[in-house]
Amino acid sequence: MIVVFDTTETFSDLRLEGPSFKLLRAYLHDTASSLSVPKIVFEETVNHFRERLAKHVRSAADNLREIAKLTGNEHGGTEEMLNQEEAVEKYREHLASQIQRLRGAVIGFENVSVEELVRRSLQRQKPFDGEGRKGFRDAVLWETVLREVLAKEGEQRTVALITKNSSDFGKDGTLAEVLRDDCKKIGRVDQCVR
Repeated sequence: MIVVFDTTETFSDLRLEGPSFKLLRAYLHDTASSLSVPKIVFEETVNHFRERLAKHVRSAADNLREIAKLTGNEHGGTEEMLNQEEAVEKYREHLASQIQRLRGAVIGFENVSVEELVRRSLQRQKPFDGEGRKGFRDAVLWETVLREVLAKEGEQRTVALITKNSSDFGKDGTLAEVLRDDCKKIGRVDQCVR
């Protein structure tokens, strides 16, 4: 089995150190399964870290200004507390290291066709919403799985797509019909992704 996770799985555990990732590490260690992390998921996770860090730095700066006012030291204590871009780069390295610890690999989206994304959006096909407007990053994730995992996987192993947005890809653990058809088009059985 090839495990692929969506960014929904990293929201609450940006450092990939919590119980779910410990279980995943044990599972990957004890089975012949592997982990593939789409680059879109990697980049979204880094961006969530960046946004969360900026929010907390702003809050801390506001608190320091209030402390300075209360203590009569209005000219000090509000300097930039850390280099946020440096912290983001350190996080990026940490995330890559955690994926390696999980014996996983980041898979790029360079082979994802913008033309295919536009077609899918205009035809309102999943993982886009019914209006074809929302779902760009999910569509990039799906196209990455199709082109970089399923089309290149010689052993024809099943892909476990782990996401909290199950309705974007199907219902009740079953892939949407249009996505099953995508699998068939590349010579895979329609149940190759769960």
